[in-house]
Amino acid sequence: MKPEAPGRSLRLQLLLGTLAWVLLAIGLAGWGLRALFGDHVREQLGVQLVQQLDQLSAALDWVPGKGVALGAAAALDPRLSQPLSGLYWQVDRLGEAPQAGLLRSRSLWDQALALPPLPEDYPAQGHRMFSLPAAQGHVLLAVARTLELPEGDAPPLRRQLRETVLASAELFKVRPYFLSAEFSLLDACVAPILWRLPHFGIDLPKEAQSIMRYAANIFPRPGFRASLTGAEQQMRVA
Repeated sequence: MKPEAPGRSLRLQLLLGTLAWVLLAIGLAGWGLRALFGDHVREQLGVQLVQQLDQLSAALDWVPGKGVALGAAAALDPRLSQPLSGLYWQVDRLGEAPQAGLLRSRSLWDQALALPPLPEDYPAQGHRMFSLPAAQGHVLLAVARTLELPEGDAPPLRRQLRETVLASAELFKVRPYFLSAEFSLLDACVAPILWRLPHFGIDLPKEAQSIMRYAANIFPRPGFRASLTGAEQQMRVA
């Protein structure tokens, strides 16, 4: 039997070594892209959930004689009315007499979400994001906010939304769009909230000129107009 030439054996080893490194690089790149894609999806979903949370917070109110109620004209996602759609909201009572599921979306059907206890250093304002176990081994991404509801003749929660919007007026002066020189995902989240302000009975004072200029720049955009539902379009009908 004729022995294999040393040069051919060396080339074969180099080819096999190169192939192994290429496969390893492809595997590492695939793993990295998968992680980046997962982080990107989670970030986008988180932004959408915070937007839903803002809308829900603005629609909640205290009705004398009835307690906590959700405004009938609240423009919430239609999936919240579809049982077990994967998108849910829930209002819990905290304090001395806690109650889970005081109010909840129709999509939860007859269930109530078991939220983890609040950490001791949880701020009075803002929100937190966390994961919740769900049926069939699924995991829900959740955002939660603590609100102190007014009672009796106290002003409704729309005052809190108004104050939050006004507190951000300086941010609208930085760039033509929200903290950016170009239209971004942040604008797609902020603009719908500003669009709904008149519907919630919220008027901006003259000190909020930067917000008004921003809205006047965003609202006429064809893409923004096309994104509005029929109910949302009626919110600003003259």
